Amino acid sequence: MRLAVTALVLAALAACAPTAEAPGPEGLPFSAGPYGPDGPPQIGTITGTAGDSIAAWAVYDYSVGAIDPSAFVVRDDAGLRLTVIGYPVGEPFTEEGLLRIEGALPDLTAPVDVPVTITNRSGLDWDGNRLEGPATLRLTRIDPPPEGEVLGRIAGTTEVQLCPLGPSIAAGPCLLFEMQLTTRAAFPGP
Repeated sequence: MRLAVTALVLAALAACAPTAEAPGPEGLPFSAGPYGPDGPPQIGTITGTAGDSIAAWAVYDYSVGAIDPSAFVVRDDAGLRLTVIGYPVGEPFTEEGLLRIEGALPDLTAPVDVPVTITNRSGLDWDGNRLEGPATLRLTRIDPPPEGEVLGRIAGTTEVQLCPLGPSIAAGPCLLFEMQLTTRAAFPGP
């Protein structure tokens, strides 16, 4: 009896689930979500080289009703903290292959050298298999948003030795990654 009820509930939920063809806001397919068919707007880039290889990630603005870009500065108990999350270009909803830059800012003036941790995860978990390393990010631009705007600008460069880490990744040589960052970002209020 319980199995029959469970099957009936699952069938009812499946019947109510939207399909990619179901109309959504403004006549767009439901799967386009609030961003439209092109996804959220790209507000920045992280580019670089590792040996002969060129790598690039995109920084997106997921704001819908609330400010939610993937580059932001927040104020916490320790002071100001910078976080930038880059997504593989053209894949704003993926959870794999993300690049994260995190570090504490002394203030909002540039140029400044900021100790950061750079992580490039291969799976769905920041603590899973990844390449990671400490670096000094040379921020050449920190511009909080002008009055009436929501996002400011950040730019910088660094070199980092990204080393394999994680529960099931083979130890191996570290990879020298030379990186440039240019993005818009959210900043804390005064």
